[in-house]
Amino acid sequence: MKATEFLTSTLVIGSVLLGTLGQAEAASLFRSWEVRAANDKHVAWLPELISGGIFIADGDIVFDEFADETDTLVEARLYGDIVARDDPNKQWTIDVWFDYSGEGDAGAGSGGPKKELDPSLYSENGGPIDTSTWYYYEIDETRSILSADEGEYAGQTLDLFDITNGEYFVQIGDGASGKSTEFGLATWFGYTGSQTSTRHADFNIDLIAQEIPDEETGGNSTEIPEPAMGLLALGLVGLGMGSLKRKNP
Repeated sequence: MKATEFLTSTLVIGSVLLGTLGQAEAASLFRSWEVRAANDKHVAWLPELISGGIFIADGDIVFDEFADETDTLVEARLYGDIVARDDPNKQWTIDVWFDYSGEGDAGAGSGGPKKELDPSLYSENGGPIDTSTWYYYEIDETRSILSADEGEYAGQTLDLFDITNGEYFVQIGDGASGKSTEFGLATWFGYTGSQTSTRHADFNIDLIAQEIPDEETGGNSTEIPEPAMGLLALGLVGLGMGSLKRKNP
């Protein structure tokens, strides 16, 4: 390859990388919520794992939301430990990721929103719950699991998926949990892996806002390391220049 051709190719690659860098939208922690069982019922309902299906929080559970540099929501993560209310030997660690779908009916899935409270509580019937203010996520099936390090399920992993096939997305808002009128979240999922569900399982939770100190903004972020990408592109350009010098002493 001629030196000029090599240099041109290298500059093109560098330009592409820098262009991609300019278009990339870093996602950083935007909101953080403390998770509580909706209406003091359950955090997770797993009916095929224990009679009654009720799993409650075992310590702190957190729901984090991430946004890009324009404060547009991108993704979210639910994580923490749960234990069967009636059997402390049945424990799971939640680590579930969600991709943002949108607001209002446009983001709700083909059948949403899912209204599970008394009809009189919804705004169309004169109640306080306005589902048009809800917003939605989809379960990221590539990185959503329940896992166990100890107890009856030690060593097991369950991979979560949307058992509604897009009919009902993860819904968030006042009354969205389907168990209380408080601000909360509900989703319906299935699982495969060490065990497989034939019925849907649920998360039904209330969300209590937590303050995010400035120094934590990058702590749980999925931010793209922009300086490293920039150095990589510049390094490729430098490589091309070095090769040009070698070919043209």
